[in-house]
Amino acid sequence: MKNPRSVMLTVVPANVDIATQEIIEIAREIDPKGERTLPIMTKIDLVDQGTQNRVIDMIEDQNTSGKLGWVVVRNLGQQELEDGNVDRDLLEEKWHQISPWNRVRAENFGINALKKRLQEVLTSHVRRTFPSVSILK
Repeated sequence: MKNPRSVMLTVVPANVDIATQEIIEIAREIDPKGERTLPIMTKIDLVDQGTQNRVIDMIEDQNTSGKLGWVVVRNLGQQELEDGNVDRDLLEEKWHQISPWNRVRAENFGINALKKRLQEVLTSHVRRTFPSVSILK
């Protein structure tokens, strides 16, 4: 994590208090500008009914702060994993259409959004750090 050329993926479950997640605090200490930290929220299907809007508000606040912002993904449930013939993308898209999760912008929701964001982060990171790389002869 301390290597400035590394990108950090901080994965936290949505069904716990995010403020108490040690990985978030460690990432802030190591990368205070948030230039190479990509926070990912999982297990949104396990968030208590009364706290969903608070979680979404926190995601939106972070995504407008100029940092990389959160990406939200829905994990497959145990039964879905055991079935094995589940279309993960379709289930995730259906979940994104359910209130209040439909408030999360498409570019911040789902595995496809995570793939795209990670590609953007890596490309930007390489462009930023490549000039400092020296070629050994």
